[in-house]
Amino acid sequence: MKLDTAKLEKVKQRPGKIIAACPACVEIGRDTKGDNLAIFDDGRFACAAFQTDKEHARRILELAGREDWRETRQKCHDLPCPEKPKAESIDWNQDTQRLAGTPDSLARLAAWRGWPLEYVKRLASAGLLGLHTGRVCFPVCMDAGRGEPVGRHVFSWQEERTGSQTKGDAWFAPAGTKPLPPLLLGWSKQPREIALMESQWDALSVLHALRWDGSARERPFIVTRGTSPTEALTTALEGVETVWLWMQRDEPKTDGSIPAEQWLNRCLSLLPASVRHLWRVDPPQGFKDWNDVQRGIAPAEFARMIREAKDHAIKIQRPEMAAADNSLPDPLPLPSSLPSVPAFDCDRLLPLNLRGYVQDCAERLQVDPAFVAVPLIVSLGSVLGNRLGLRPKVYDDYTEFANIWGAIMGRPATLKSPSLSVALRFIEKLERTANEAHQESRAEWKQEQGVAKIRRQAAAENAKKAAKQGKDFDPASLMLDEEEETGPPLRRFTCNDASPESLHSILSRPENATGVLLFTDELSGLIARMNDPERGAALRSFLLSGWNGYQPAVVDRIGRGENLRVDRCCVSVLGGIQPGKLAPLVDAAVKESAQDDGWLQRFSLLVYPDAPEDFRCIDRAPDAAAYAEIIGIFERVESTHGEQWPGAEQDPQRGCWFIRFEPMAAAHFNEWIEAETKALRSGDLGAAIESHFFKYRKAVCALALLFHIAT
Repeated sequence: MKLDTAKLEKVKQRPGKIIAACPACVEIGRDTKGDNLAIFDDGRFACAAFQTDKEHARRILELAGREDWRETRQKCHDLPCPEKPKAESIDWNQDTQRLAGTPDSLARLAAWRGWPLEYVKRLASAGLLGLHTGRVCFPVCMDAGRGEPVGRHVFSWQEERTGSQTKGDAWFAPAGTKPLPPLLLGWSKQPREIALMESQWDALSVLHALRWDGSARERPFIVTRGTSPTEALTTALEGVETVWLWMQRDEPKTDGSIPAEQWLNRCLSLLPASVRHLWRVDPPQGFKDWNDVQRGIAPAEFARMIREAKDHAIKIQRPEMAAADNSLPDPLPLPSSLPSVPAFDCDRLLPLNLRGYVQDCAERLQVDPAFVAVPLIVSLGSVLGNRLGLRPKVYDDYTEFANIWGAIMGRPATLKSPSLSVALRFIEKLERTANEAHQESRAEWKQEQGVAKIRRQAAAENAKKAAKQGKDFDPASLMLDEEEETGPPLRRFTCNDASPESLHSILSRPENATGVLLFTDELSGLIARMNDPERGAALRSFLLSGWNGYQPAVVDRIGRGENLRVDRCCVSVLGGIQPGKLAPLVDAAVKESAQDDGWLQRFSLLVYPDAPEDFRCIDRAPDAAAYAEIIGIFERVESTHGEQWPGAEQDPQRGCWFIRFEPMAAAHFNEWIEAETKALRSGDLGAAIESHFFKYRKAVCALALLFHIAT
């Protein structure tokens, strides 16, 4: 049977066949490229888009044929094809395991695409890449790219040849699935925004720059696998509101068409009604696609370019949206207030021994309990300091200490200062006791100094006489030791307005080696000192080094001396702040400015609760029993050292004392930190909030240790 090629459009001669626009497809608005219909030399014909559709073939004959459909039906469909797509019997796990277990193929793929070897291994382990008949392949899934793999999209290796690349790829999938359904990467259940790409190589290169590890909780990407996406794309995008189209930069063909622009137009025609926001992201000049960009520039520069790509994206509109732009509803006004914050639940978040005092003070002050709980916990952690650590793992020497940074935030007149006052009275009690003991010791010391001075004068006179007579004398009696010169030591618990030099001096004394609390009623004053162009950097650096609780600090300064050492610098920070004062810090952290050094992110206990809607004037005596219970905890912590802690062990190298989680608690901690770290490394969060959440591992350990010793 023959078709009348004179009735066809875009006819092109190819070896063994003729390619033309399918008249039945053109009739329904498809086949804009003019290559759907293939007419073979033996008279057979087939439409690539509707291979199994008999009515479509009949319509082709009506539009361009000479013979009756009933007489030629067998001739035009002697290319066997089932009525409906059926899944092949494949073992995709075997393909991925084959790739993961073939080091040569992993290394070759890494070199071919310009990816690190570890990234390729993660992709194979995640079931995203496989190896079939010696060729790398991707999964093919029915139902718009969802579900289990039922076929393979197989690529031939491309070798570098004289500066250019040869290209070859094939597909092995259930009959009727060509063009291939989209490939979904990092798909969440109901994503609201996605990235849309033509090539899986581009997608994986971009995802690598975004630190994607192949898990299911990552960024949603759709890959159309070529310039001819199908209607399955509409189903895959259902419910999505924002689409980022990551473009390629193709050279125009001989007929003037540009494949990347054709792909863009085709994608736009397939978008569901839910998509309201469209952006195109073009690769930089000089590069064809994003995988080429990755292979052509330094990894750090590529990662920075990908993070900033959306900032340079171009907003586009679908034609029907542009036409109906005037009919859009008026935008909704922005909310006039922040979302409500759940009240601090003392019963769930505090141990019983701390709960009563916090609830009593919060009720009498009529503030959220967080205003009292946070400074109470921070001050207790500063007293414990680095005298005892927690090792959350059963065998590892990873150690965290209880010093923690916290702040309470609220507008003026939200009773921040009274809340800080009632929470700090316990550490102030310890400091008063230490001061009283120091005053008594100092009075005794002054008396002893007077006697010692007379004795030294007498010893000096005797030494002179002995020297004149050529006799020996005891030089030690003339010496003044350091303790006699400086007086008895004073245990310091807090400081309010300290320079880095004075903080270093305080911590260098043995009695203060366990740590100190830097407290300021208004943190804005401390922030202003840290931003001082002359002295701020030193203070900021010292505080950062004191957050871990174990980092040494050594000062070598002319006028102060050399090798002034603090073996384990431990500083806690506490204060109150207003939202407006904190906003510049948050802005600097989000924009990754020079001040984004992790200082703000170290405030693991920073709370901004809603003020209670109602107010009652409470006039009753404080809970004396609750106060006595907590002062007992503070005094017990201050007086307990080293081996006196139940179950404590000592690190033979560092000398610090520690306790461990029980095995069951350690297993829960390991499970949590593994899941949390994977989620944070996904790149879904901004760098500033990601840094903050990474420091939660210290906060979790510090709280566990403090709540343990408080019970």
